[in-house]
Amino acid sequence: MRVHLINNGYALSAEFPMTAFEMQDVLDRLKYPAGNSEVTFRIYEFKNMNLPSELNRQ
Repeated sequence: MRVHLINNGYALSAEFPMTAFEMQDVLDRLKYPAGNSEVTFRIYEFKNMNLPSELNRQ
């Protein structure tokens, strides 16, 4: 699965799943946290993907 992440004008595309260290690197490259910021993400390229049960709650 690939995810597009955006934070205060910084953006990148990342491959998931990833380790905690890889996630910290991604957040560093997005300059997060920068003040009162949020990271926005969009999932794409998710063929044959098993989403965690937490994302499937209704």
